[in-house]
Amino acid sequence: MDDENIKHWVGSEEPTQSNPLSFKYKEDRALADFYQHILNTYNQHYAGKNNVQVQDLIIATGHAESFYIGNIAKYALRYGRKGGKRNNEDLLKAAHYLCLLYALNHVTGD
Repeated sequence: MDDENIKHWVGSEEPTQSNPLSFKYKEDRALADFYQHILNTYNQHYAGKNNVQVQDLIIATGHAESFYIGNIAKYALRYGRKGGKRNNEDLLKAAHYLCLLYALNHVTGD
């Protein structure tokens, strides 16, 4: 996804006539970063036959919610500790698991 599409998806930095919403704390930029991170993970996942991932098995066994909550805590608590610096990758991973948890419990369709 290019910058223009991301900007359209999350809004612009400044309010305009067509988009009066302005993000005071730059949440639109954070959402764009989270979205790009999630897109990038789909090139990194290990999948077996029929594109089945370990996460699919965790969901099928009913353990997804606990798995996601545990990973949210893991990456949030690790932020600022790994390598002695504030690692944005940890926040992106925590946000991804939060998105998965939300989708598991609140997104319907398909």
